[in-house]
Amino acid sequence: MKILINWRIFSKILILFILTVSCRNELNESTYNIDSNQLIANSKISNLIHNISLNDGSLDNILDNASCFSIKLPVTIMIDDQPTIMINSKDDFKSIEKTFTENEDNPNQIIFSYPITLIFSDFSEISISNAEQLKNQVEQCSTQIEDEDIECIDFLYPFSVSFFDARKELIETITFSSDKSLFQFISNISSEDIAEIQFPINIILPDNSTNTINDLDQLENSIEAAVNDCDEEDLSSTYFKGIILDKKWIIESYENDGNNETADFANYTFEFLKNNIVSIVFNDDDGDDDDGDDPIIITGKWLVGTNTTGKLYTTFNFSDKDPLYKISKKWYIEKVSSERISLTKTEEGIETKLILKLI
Repeated sequence: MKILINWRIFSKILILFILTVSCRNELNESTYNIDSNQLIANSKISNLIHNISLNDGSLDNILDNASCFSIKLPVTIMIDDQPTIMINSKDDFKSIEKTFTENEDNPNQIIFSYPITLIFSDFSEISISNAEQLKNQVEQCSTQIEDEDIECIDFLYPFSVSFFDARKELIETITFSSDKSLFQFISNISSEDIAEIQFPINIILPDNSTNTINDLDQLENSIEAAVNDCDEEDLSSTYFKGIILDKKWIIESYENDGNNETADFANYTFEFLKNNIVSIVFNDDDGDDDDGDDPIIITGKWLVGTNTTGKLYTTFNFSDKDPLYKISKKWYIEKVSSERISLTKTEEGIETKLILKLI
């Protein structure tokens, strides 16, 4: 979209253009001072802007359990055997989460009305015709835990750049209205182009506050500072299940409202199985070899889901007896490694932390 040009920036670009044209017959290359607010191709700030503008596939993980792509809306779905639901925007994800919450004791399956379209991080698209094709894409995505996109910082649109296209010898103002338009611009800018952001602009920080930015240095510093507060671990249920399934775990730490109650679970081991079953073994090892106590086996249930913000959670339903009732809750998955899983929950302002350790 072309609008009225900022004349201060236009005059600088025009001077650079005139200098470039006047020297073209004498020199193969023109050298001049670079403005501090000029976007340079492949510079640090350009790369940061690029990573912010990538399509964030984690926002709809409640739909597809895949963070490297999103599903193009609107889309029609059915959850188990319930009536169809039309998903027109992110706001409609709440109806999915509500259905999942109401049926936490049973696994929920989302059935799409095909074809559907997947949008990848570079905004490229492919059409998916059936559930098998979607499953293949999700499986490919599940191995890509680390990605480039900066998810928890956003630009507040619209904002503009003044731009001199050296290839077309054209001066214009370009206005961005979305991540896609910004991504396409920043991905195609060349070392010969001259682009300057029309400050001030605003960015949205991880706590949803807005920060006004007046120059490139401030923008770069603000992004780098905010990235430290980002939760960039794109966990999918497929990846999580691959870590936790068919292995034996103990509770390494259980902390409730700052109180360490790990000792309550010292004799328990947990094995998470397919079909949402968990086998819990209690060994009453009191050091007395004469009591003949055999291990007690308890069968429970577990589920994995994603909320409307793309946050992965797991629900444990082990027992209503002490101490297992304490962990028979809905837990948000914070960190996952091959040997440890960190979970948290908050109820009535009280935070509880649970760490499972592989044995």
